[in-house]
Amino acid sequence: METNGKRYCTSCGKKLVDEAMFCPECGEPVEEFLMSNFEKSEKDSFPTLDKKRKSRGKILFSFIVATVVIIIIAVFTIKFVPDILGNKEEKKTTVKENSKKIKAKENAKTRETKALSVKATLNGIGDIEFIVFNPDTSVNKYADAIFHVKLQDGTDMKLPAMEQNNIRTGKEYEKIEDFSFTDYNDDKLDDIMIINIYKVNNDTEKEVRFYMQETNKTFTLDQQLSEEINSEVADKTVINIKNFLEKNKETDITENTNISSDQAQSQESKNFDTNTSQNAKIQHIRDVYYGTQEKLDSYNKSVQRGKTVYSEGALIKKIIVPAGVFPESEVPGGNIYTAEYYYEDNELLFAFVYGNGEEYRYYMEPGNPDICIRYIGNDGVIKDFINGTSDANQFQPTGSFWKKGKLDNL
Repeated sequence: METNGKRYCTSCGKKLVDEAMFCPECGEPVEEFLMSNFEKSEKDSFPTLDKKRKSRGKILFSFIVATVVIIIIAVFTIKFVPDILGNKEEKKTTVKENSKKIKAKENAKTRETKALSVKATLNGIGDIEFIVFNPDTSVNKYADAIFHVKLQDGTDMKLPAMEQNNIRTGKEYEKIEDFSFTDYNDDKLDDIMIINIYKVNNDTEKEVRFYMQETNKTFTLDQQLSEEINSEVADKTVINIKNFLEKNKETDITENTNISSDQAQSQESKNFDTNTSQNAKIQHIRDVYYGTQEKLDSYNKSVQRGKTVYSEGALIKKIIVPAGVFPESEVPGGNIYTAEYYYEDNELLFAFVYGNGEEYRYYMEPGNPDICIRYIGNDGVIKDFINGTSDANQFQPTGSFWKKGKLDNL
């Protein structure tokens, strides 16, 4: 305690020095020091009444704000969330429907795809685009391919179908094998020949169809010619079909030509001389060609230096020389051409050269492979040389390519 400005111990009455925290006599704590620390501690540890009121106000305000926010959220949830969820479901449904539509369109495109598109120039009609569409077999597995001819002016012609509604009887379309643009009926108008492959009773077969160009720049299906080719030509290739048609033409010409009995006998005996008619020689060459093709499977087949050789005993019947086998420097026009050579008594008789969409045919003088008596160029024009020729300028761009087929050159 403090008396007259002096401090004394409350326990033993001993006088204390200033700022003493304990009595030096009895060791008891000084009362003023404890009270001072207690007040300071309580002041720091417990807020005053004003501070308590402010704290309680803040808590109340926070509670009110939180309550208002919860009420707003509750109202929003009750009123708007169902609509939002409904819209999401609608959007999901729309997305699914759109996906189905897209898939349907993609499937439709898949079912009816453009399989082929070729641009060409045809005599009589000019520049065209020949388009082949694969059939839509989702409805009927016998649906046939669809063929279009698009003219330069934008006219799009759908070629006639082989059967009603473009549905085949027992035939499943697989693919287009080959096609050709040529004047098949000698009217100076290029026609269209198509070779398709069909599946029939777990087997495949080729079918040919002819579309003849009319003077009004349209095409009609020649059903009769198509059926004739399909029944008469076993190995349906473009060259075989062309040769068959030309053979029929030559037969018609021969029937209308007066051939003496001596010449006919010469044709039978294969003893050709300058008195034998051009038609008789051409006919003989065709007979040899078709005879070779019919017996091809019975011949011995071998591959020699890249060339496929068909032979019967010591006689060479046919040799196929693929493009690139001959050195490029030795081939007029480069090494893009494949050549098929046909022989009689080991003498070159007929040559068929093709490649890069081009076709050339050479008919040799029987017994003299250095002389060409007929040449058919890529344009289909027939050049007859009654006395024969070996002038390479007559056979551009392939020149005297046929001479490469002579056995001494192979």
